[in-house]
Amino acid sequence: MKKQSPPPIQLPTYRFRSDEFAERRKKIIISFIITLVACCIIIFCLLTMYWAALFKQYSYNYTVAVVDFDGTVIGQTVQQTFQNQLDTNDMTLGYTIFNNETGRQRFPNGNDDIFNAVLDEKYWAAIIVNANASSLLDYAYNFGNASYDPTGAIFVIYNEARSFQPADQFFIPFVFPLMTQLRNRINTILAGEFARRLAADNSGNLLANAQLAPQIAGSPIGYSIFNIRPFNVPVAFAGIQVGVVYFIVLSFFVILIISEAHKEALFLSKILYVLYRIFLPTILYLFISLFYSLLSLQFGLPFDKRYNEAAGFTLYWILNFVTMVASGLVLENFNNFIGEPALYVFLDFWIIVNVSTSEFSIPFSASFYQLGYALPFHHNVSASKAITFDTKNYLGENFGVIMAWVVVNYVILPFSILFHRKKLMRKEEELRQQVKDKEKEEAEQKNLGRRREKN
Repeated sequence: MKKQSPPPIQLPTYRFRSDEFAERRKKIIISFIITLVACCIIIFCLLTMYWAALFKQYSYNYTVAVVDFDGTVIGQTVQQTFQNQLDTNDMTLGYTIFNNETGRQRFPNGNDDIFNAVLDEKYWAAIIVNANASSLLDYAYNFGNASYDPTGAIFVIYNEARSFQPADQFFIPFVFPLMTQLRNRINTILAGEFARRLAADNSGNLLANAQLAPQIAGSPIGYSIFNIRPFNVPVAFAGIQVGVVYFIVLSFFVILIISEAHKEALFLSKILYVLYRIFLPTILYLFISLFYSLLSLQFGLPFDKRYNEAAGFTLYWILNFVTMVASGLVLENFNNFIGEPALYVFLDFWIIVNVSTSEFSIPFSASFYQLGYALPFHHNVSASKAITFDTKNYLGENFGVIMAWVVVNYVILPFSILFHRKKLMRKEEELRQQVKDKEKEEAEQKNLGRRREKN
């Protein structure tokens, strides 16, 4: 005969405002208020850091070298235009103006020195009036030059991959329209000069030369734009900019997923338990960072700009691994010492403070964000750009800061593990005691039942 299952337990139901529900109603309301206050604190104390990073951007920190190698009306007009920007416009870029003499002293090798200065991140951009701008135009006036190129007069140089947000936010909207106005102003001046020459030219040579090089009559001066390190791989925004936030998210998943395994490992000896807790997340981080790096490789992130593809990818993987260890062990130690629910608040803080100082350029934000130079994510982004776009090489500094986080957290980790082990052991003992108490209670009830049967 089949044993019948016991009937389902019927839970009592109450109205929300009933007296019987009062105690539970109180707990619900308290939980609601605590949740609301916690979210309010997170929004106004933590998310504020992210909003404030973009609230006021200091455009004058976008330094631009304006160099006149020409020394004639073309260069003088360029100098005066940018000087007027400094004198009359509060919201301007950080123009440093070099005349013909100071420009040759500062950049003795000419354009090569300026290109290198922008690549070396001494300036964000440069505007060069080339040394031969006037002489080439005069040659075209006097002798004709069918190959005369007006755009060779002025060079506009910038390094987008250094940080594409400031280039899009400051340089392009500020400088590009200004260069168009400047070109028109210079061409207006030169048009008057051409008219005077034409009126004084009785031989007709100038008109014949203008037919050979019609540019000298219409638009004798133009400019060329050189984006010497273009940020031209859209997937890089995910792979080396925003995507780094997933290091923290994935590290958090590791903590949640393996927490149950830690309870099973409590029965190891103390030394084995510590070694297990150190090596398990480290090995997981190694493979997770590999999968993350392979994802970037699959979607076309370039690794052959500075090194060959194999070396570039390997270095990128190592960089992501040590960054994940650095950021993940911070959460691991925090969880070991303090745990939930404070861990969730700290998780928000750790994400926001790292993203605010890595996704946006620190030089253009308030001085508070200088702390980003000591955080792992900023250095991961900087090193990733050097590997994938051949920007300035700060790899020694980048790896140095990240490895400092790694070493400090590994030093702290054994102590946090032992502290956490004590908490888990205490909970395990309490649980065992509860089981014993329950078994004892059940045994007493059985004995009581037997006595009653005998009586």
